[in-house]
Amino acid sequence: MNSSKLMKWQLGACGAFAVFLVFGSVQNSAAFQQAHVLKAGDSSSPSLSQQLEEEDAIVEDWVKRQPAGRNQHYSESGGNGSWSTEPEADSGESSGGSGMRSQTGRS
Repeated sequence: MNSSKLMKWQLGACGAFAVFLVFGSVQNSAAFQQAHVLKAGDSSSPSLSQQLEEEDAIVEDWVKRQPAGRNQHYSESGGNGSWSTEPEADSGESSGGSGMRSQTGRS
């Protein structure tokens, strides 16, 4: 009898979690948010395209404020966007063929 109760609780918890995921994904969709804004009749809230334009302006401002000593690249390979920061190459120093320098000064 205890194993059947445990099975029922597990099925109930999994079902509740599945319902939570479905409704959460619907609520976070752009179509639902636009429909909600239209239904509420609140014209003071910005539309989705206005929010995206504001975010773009914020990102562009952030990129302009970054220090000049690093090169930053945004890559959208594979559908996932990611930032990579690479330090600028030292043109005045050469460390030989291996490309490694001693931190202590000893070889």
